Amino acid sequence: YQRRVHGIVKSIGQGIAEEDHKGISHGKVNFSLSSSDLEKKPRGSVGLNIVGEINDLICDISRPFTGSICINESSLQISNIELHLIRTEGVRTEEGNLSTETSYVQVTQVANGNVCRGVTIPLYMCFPRLFSCPNLTTEIFQVRWQVDLVVFFEQDSMLRKSFNLALCRIPPPP
Repeated sequence: YQRRVHGIVKSIGQGIAEEDHKGISHGKVNFSLSSSDLEKKPRGSVGLNIVGEINDLICDISRPFTGSICINESSLQISNIELHLIRTEGVRTEEGNLSTETSYVQVTQVANGNVCRGVTIPLYMCFPRLFSCPNLTTEIFQVRWQVDLVVFFEQDSMLRKSFNLALCRIPPPP
């Protein structure tokens, strides 16, 4: 609704906030990465085969984000592997456009150095209590989450796999 206060029009959006899980699958998600997924491709051919799984993309905010990754083959030397927790906030303007801002909330290093091939590496990231909240959607405001799995190589190349998350609060059993 709109209200005129001292010559200034103030708009207040009222609505019910709801947790937003649209388009996010529940359950295990398997993924694979190859040389075609490299963001900066080095010269010559690159042998690269990385597989993994994410245990769930709908996450209880009080429990860790978990999964695993396995470097089956890599002709490039790996520098490190990281998980990036990213928050996207959106505000609807008076014209109806959605203005968004993205910020890195947390970076978790999973592995450092040229990891052994064929070894399953666990992914484990706790959500920061003071800087995270459930997904939220209202008429004028939204908060969404994403986790990027990033593999950095010593030759200034990198791989990035993005996963959209639905964070929610699951009440403890009575």
